[in-house]
Amino acid sequence: MLKRILSLITTVLVSSLSYAQNFNDTIVTTSADTILCKITYVNEFNIFYTYKLRRKAVKNTHLDRQKIIFFSVNDTTVYVMEKQTPPIYIEPEKYSYKEENGIIYHKSYSTPPIYGNGLPNLNDFITKNINIATFDTRAFQGQIITVLFTVKLDSLGYITSVKTNQEASTGTNYYDSRHLERNLIDVIIATKKWRPALMNNLPVKCEVYLPLKFKVEFYGLFLLPSRNTFSLRNRG
Repeated sequence: MLKRILSLITTVLVSSLSYAQNFNDTIVTTSADTILCKITYVNEFNIFYTYKLRRKAVKNTHLDRQKIIFFSVNDTTVYVMEKQTPPIYIEPEKYSYKEENGIIYHKSYSTPPIYGNGLPNLNDFITKNINIATFDTRAFQGQIITVLFTVKLDSLGYITSVKTNQEASTGTNYYDSRHLERNLIDVIIATKKWRPALMNNLPVKCEVYLPLKFKVEFYGLFLLPSRNTFSLRNRG
């Protein structure tokens, strides 16, 4: 008789311990119900769990995540898969150079060098100072000439070097623009002082590209918008 009583007490204690150890996860639903259970699996749609009411067998079931306002998992071995947000694809920048205010410059510069108040001032200086008397405009009247210059400036904004870039156009089959390019180099050097390029808000020396596009008329040269005249792809 004593053995039976001890066996019964042991069974009750084991059952109590099992309940305390295995059913100590908590789920709180939108209807204000609190479920004491053992959560076995969680995904973005449902929570699967086992529960055991007193004097009843253990049951397995699941609950829609939308009906749950809170849940806690005490067993770290339970696999919990929260809803994941797909990564946002950010298209890499196409080129390491960009064109602004008539200047092609590397993106490491936060601000490119600027002559005066910008491109209108630069174009005005060039058209006023180029010496069209040194070549015969009648020979290439109506043609469009495109020239690309590499310009170097120091951290104070003074020009240290100007040269024709190897990618520059040399005119058409009927016109060799090298003479004009040499004349333009002298004019660009004559601008002397620019606002320097900035990197992290500090003035720095720089090397930039200056594309110029002209339409030649009998009575002069006219600067045209030079944007995209030269491929940025060739500069990375």
